[in-house]
Amino acid sequence: MDNKLLAGNNEHLLDSIQDSIGACFKSSDLGIASWVLSICIHHNIKAGTLSIEQSQYIKGVLSHYGITGCMPVSTPLPANLHFQPASPNEHSEVSSYPYLKVLGSLTYAAMGMHLDISYAMRSLAPYASNFGHVHINRLKHIMRYLAGCPKQGILYTRGGRGLIGYTDVDWASDPTNHRSVSGYTFLYSGGVMSWMSKQQSTVATSSTHAKYITGTKASKELIWLQCLLSELCEDVSQSTPLHINNRAADLLTQNLVNHAVTKHIDV
Repeated sequence: MDNKLLAGNNEHLLDSIQDSIGACFKSSDLGIASWVLSICIHHNIKAGTLSIEQSQYIKGVLSHYGITGCMPVSTPLPANLHFQPASPNEHSEVSSYPYLKVLGSLTYAAMGMHLDISYAMRSLAPYASNFGHVHINRLKHIMRYLAGCPKQGILYTRGGRGLIGYTDVDWASDPTNHRSVSGYTFLYSGGVMSWMSKQQSTVATSSTHAKYITGTKASKELIWLQCLLSELCEDVSQSTPLHINNRAADLLTQNLVNHAVTKHIDV
């Protein structure tokens, strides 16, 4: 075991757990967490805030792939951009580029706290075996975006707002299979605690259908987050707002009206 992180509001219980672990394994108590899994943690007990960021990891990635000193850009990807597989000839020309390694490095950043590049990473991930010049250039574009905001992180505030969720969907955005992309994010204490950007497994026949699927995925995550917060002794007795960016999909979750667009939805 390389890293462990204990969290709780009972210091004696945490010390007991640490002693129990130390009795079975060689371990060290480094005190209040400030660095774990390439994530830097900043505490401000007086202000009642906690923030996390990955600036050192981002700088390391940019240095490793020779992107330091580049001209930053303001967005992860240009708007309305769609990708196609490269031809075999084009792929053979650039096959030596470490596409998978770059993809993995940036995906870790997207999973850590840079949810702003989640959609961009999802768009480029399917082309790991048939990438071309445009895919490589867009990976570099994402790194240039991160170069402009390496210290961007997530801030949590004591006494901040409770759990709240938001969903959205990019309907039929993939020109090759016409599948939609689901997205959701959940905030707690003013900071993001869970997010997702993933292509749907089926073709949605309407934007209402696509957003209904997204709302279902978000509802599952919401239930899990409520269980997690409950185990952490947080009050989850109040209803959690889940915002769906489609009036028709919202009404469908409340009343399964049987009509031509949604009659195939059984559950």
